Amino acid sequence: LLKVSIDFKKTLWEVSIDFKATLWEVSIDFKATLWEVSTDFKATSWKVSTDFKISLRDLFIVSNKDWATMVLLSMILLISGMWRQVDW
Repeated sequence: LLKVSIDFKKTLWEVSIDFKATLWEVSIDFKATLWEVSTDFKATSWKVSTDFKISLRDLFIVSNKDWATMVLLSMILLISGMWRQVDW
């Protein structure tokens, strides 16, 4: 009986160690996945913002080359700004 109880305790202890190890692995994997997701999200956000800045810069360069385009753009911005101000 003593031997059986010792074996039983030993088995329970092994099971609990395995269970803790598995939980630890799962938590590490979960943290790793979260980290990958957050880095991907940051990378995507950064790419979108840089693309947006680049397109704005291209627009500005084009505008600087062509005065008519610049005047037209400022007129459109002015009109759209006034349009929003009007209380319909």
